[in-house]
Amino acid sequence: MEDAHTLIQDLCIESLSRLGMHPQSYFAVYDGHGGDEASAFLGDVLHHNIIESFFLKKSEFKTLVNQPMEELQSMITTRLIDAFERTDDEFLNESERPQAGSTATTVFVAGKYMFVANVGDSRTVLSRNGKAVRLSNDHKPSRQDEAQRIRETGGFVIHGRIMGELAVSRAFGDAPFKTFDLPEPPKENVDSKPRSEYDSQELPVNPNEILKGPLVIPTPEITITELSNDDEFVLLASDGLYDVLKDQEAVDFMRQKIAQLGDVQRAVEAIVEYAIFHQRSTDNVTAVVVMFKEPKDLKASL
Repeated sequence: MEDAHTLIQDLCIESLSRLGMHPQSYFAVYDGHGGDEASAFLGDVLHHNIIESFFLKKSEFKTLVNQPMEELQSMITTRLIDAFERTDDEFLNESERPQAGSTATTVFVAGKYMFVANVGDSRTVLSRNGKAVRLSNDHKPSRQDEAQRIRETGGFVIHGRIMGELAVSRAFGDAPFKTFDLPEPPKENVDSKPRSEYDSQELPVNPNEILKGPLVIPTPEITITELSNDDEFVLLASDGLYDVLKDQEAVDFMRQKIAQLGDVQRAVEAIVEYAIFHQRSTDNVTAVVVMFKEPKDLKASL
C-alpha cells in the first residue's frame, strides 16, 4: 500500500486563533508511487511544517491585526505553499529512493474558511446540497497549462507522460525530474501527428542539455471556500477512486451510504470496496470524508 492519510481535528495554531480564524483542522490523502517512502514522509512531516509556517513574529502579527479577510487568506495561501515546498526539499535531501514520489490533496480549515491545497491527481470534492463541487485541480501532463510549463522548462510530453515516464506534473519527490538526471527520450518512432494537442511536436535529443528548471514541481494550487449551511461533507480520495467514479457519482454514493448506514467510517469503506471490486479500479484506493453535518441530518435531506 503506497497511500497514506492524515486526520487532525484541532491544530491549535495560536496565531490564527488570535486573528479570529479558529478552530483549525487538517485532513489529507497522499498517493505514493515508487514505493511508500514519500507518502509516509508526508504523513509524518507535512502538517508539522504547516503548523510551523504560522509561527508569526510579533511584527508580522501586528501587521495582520484588523486586516481585511482577503489579506489573511493571502497570508495563509502563501504559507501553505511555503510549507509544501519546504517539505519537498526536506524529502529530497533525506530520501534514498530517487524514484519515490507522492501526490497530496489536503484540506486546511481555519474558522469558516476551507483551503484546499493540491499537488498531483488526487482530488477533493465537496457535497453542497447533494451537488458535487470539485475543489482541486488534477495536475496531469496532458493539461494544457502544465504541458506548456513543462515545454518551457525544456521537457516534453509524450503519451500523456513527462519525458514518456511520469503521469503527474506536480508531486513531492520524483528526484530525477527535479535534479535533471532524466531518462533519454524514447527510442521508438514517434508519429508526426501527436496523440493529443498537448504532446510535444519535437523530442529533444538530450533533454539534460536544455532544461531550465524542474519538470515536476511541488507547488500546490489552492482554492478557498467559505463554508455554508449547505455544505454536507468533503471527499478526499486518490485517483484510484476518481478514475472509476465521476465526482457526482462519488457524492451520490457517499450520501446514500451515510444515510443508510449512519456511520461515516463504514460508508467510506463501502465506497473504497465499490471502486475496487465493482468498478474494477486497477490502482490503490484511499478515501477520507470530512463531515460538516450529522449523518441523521443528511438522511433527512434525501
